[in-house]
Amino acid sequence: MKQMKLWRELRLSESRVNSFVNGQTRAIYAIALVLFAAFSLASCSSDDDSDNPEKWVCILPPDWGLPVFTLDADSVPHFRHFTPYSADDFEKQVKGHGWHCNALQLINNDGSFSNDNLLGQLSGLGPTHYYFGESKLTKFIYVDHLGYKNGGMMYVERDYNYDESTSCVMSENQVEWQWFSTFPDKYIYAIYQLGVKSNGTPIYCIMTLQRMTDKELAAIRQQYSVNYDEEVNN
Repeated sequence: MKQMKLWRELRLSESRVNSFVNGQTRAIYAIALVLFAAFSLASCSSDDDSDNPEKWVCILPPDWGLPVFTLDADSVPHFRHFTPYSADDFEKQVKGHGWHCNALQLINNDGSFSNDNLLGQLSGLGPTHYYFGESKLTKFIYVDHLGYKNGGMMYVERDYNYDESTSCVMSENQVEWQWFSTFPDKYIYAIYQLGVKSNGTPIYCIMTLQRMTDKELAAIRQQYSVNYDEEVNN
């Protein structure tokens, strides 16, 4: 029933979608819609009665072999049809909600992206989930070297701001991620730096974030219940 509901949502009228994206190009909408369809119809969201978003399963879309990003001289990917989301967009769509990281897809050197979900494949790393308050960002993180404490599942709170000129979430003078596409009230698609290779080349991914219900956010807070700052400062 969940998948049928999501499929019906895919049949939103073009006028309704266009009014939401508010000036975004058809290319951005197309990428968002295809990604959303592939994720949601493959059971990317939990059952209605689930208390634990960690149970969500993602079967990722195939790699079409069509580059959708352009890499600059520093190997930083840029979405080819990028149009920034305004501060008002962020206020209405993102702030005040929890966001669960469902998938990380590697962005390749040619601008295409992998069909593999890196979550669960990276030793010592885990997904980062988010809650955006009025001025504080809560990150729910896995800390491998503190695995003896609550399985390494902790949270941190940081100041943050949103740069509407670049669609970047900024925290501690660094880019947390760049918002490049969306599906209304469901998913955010962001460019996220996962790490750096031994030669200094950055590793970037598409991060898929799904909006949590209040019940699901409460479950995440309970699961990631240890304050990282308090733990490392003891």
